[in-house]
Amino acid sequence: RPALLILSTFAVMAGTGALLLSFPAASRGAPLAFIDALFTATSAGCITGLTVVDTATTFTDFGLAVIVVLLQLGGLGIMVLSTFATVLLGGRLALRSEQALEEVLDLASPGSAYKLTRFIVLSTLAIEAVGACLLAWAFHGRGLDVGEALWAGVFHAVAAFCHAGFSLWPDSLVSFQSDGLVLGVHMVLMLVGSLGFSVMAALWLRMVGAQRRFSLQTRVVLWMTLGLLVLGTLGYTALEWEASLRGMSTGWKWVHALFMSITLRSGGFTSVDLGPVEPATVVMMMMLMFIGAAPGSTGGGIKVTTFAVMLAAIPALIRAQPRATLMRRTIPLEIIYRAATIVTVAALVVGLALILLLATHKLRLDWMAFEVISALSTVGLSLGATGELGALGKWVVIGLMFIGRVGPTSLALAVGASRSSQVRFPEGRLMVG
Repeated sequence: RPALLILSTFAVMAGTGALLLSFPAASRGAPLAFIDALFTATSAGCITGLTVVDTATTFTDFGLAVIVVLLQLGGLGIMVLSTFATVLLGGRLALRSEQALEEVLDLASPGSAYKLTRFIVLSTLAIEAVGACLLAWAFHGRGLDVGEALWAGVFHAVAAFCHAGFSLWPDSLVSFQSDGLVLGVHMVLMLVGSLGFSVMAALWLRMVGAQRRFSLQTRVVLWMTLGLLVLGTLGYTALEWEASLRGMSTGWKWVHALFMSITLRSGGFTSVDLGPVEPATVVMMMMLMFIGAAPGSTGGGIKVTTFAVMLAAIPALIRAQPRATLMRRTIPLEIIYRAATIVTVAALVVGLALILLLATHKLRLDWMAFEVISALSTVGLSLGATGELGALGKWVVIGLMFIGRVGPTSLALAVGASRSSQVRFPEGRLMVG
């Protein structure tokens, strides 16, 4: 039952992080309440970014270091890091751990995970190092001394690539609205982190001259990412031209629309004030957050490939075709069943959590719906409901972030018994739709 290993690993990580963040050495004032420490640790370990306290003013350097470690572990995944360490020592994982790694990386066979794991860790550290240097240079130019600028660069580079959304500034990146370098580095880190490590490896092989045809997985991820990026940018620009983008030049309006289109798919940072956002934009933002990033990436959501499979099933159903096709490839029925299950479970979780939060909090419907989808999709954006949550609301959001990280299907597999049955029942017909 590898899903149970994945679930328990992230649970232990969140619990350990909460314990460390509740220490007096982690807070500048009074020690953090355990529920707030658990909320922050879960948000960091599940690479979400929602916070009930201000990160920069609440935590000491020790507390911020704990958060960075949780971000990195959550982004790469405990299993990937443990595999990398095992490979370095010349060993191999047990069969149970290999199965868990196979689920995390969505690979056809665990044996191919070792080379990919090396690439994951080394490329992640290299990309984050470059991003940290560029951000440190930009922050130093804004008045921070070298040490503070380097620390802020490392913190934000890890948070951006791992799609966490934690920031050392209370307004996220709104105070850097006119800083093209800061915004550009964050956009590149978030975009690369959303592609998935297998896609990153395929792109790297193509860059170094390998003449290999992209797999269906890579092609679907690239085209869906491009399509959602363009649609999100155009939609945000059209809806927010005279709202949250008011007062900016035409060029900066497009830049910030592009930034929001990228960050909505699980990035978590914001470069504009979300207060004046139009209701239609809120709906569009929730749709993009629900879709999320690619499988095997640091982002959340139902994943772009899941969305692509569901889209491919629609014309097949309309034309009464027995199988769905995508880019001249037939999609197996078990993949369609898995995609439909993921979407259904995610929608049910959103509905149940929204009912529970609305029943216990007197807050606006759109605020709460945005908060629920942001937590489940591990995005980290908020319209202001996070700071208004009571104890029960915090527990609900903690659960949503945890479910969003381990995946609704993995959670169901972990708590359900694995049984195979040889009994087949006669078919029955139902009217649906």
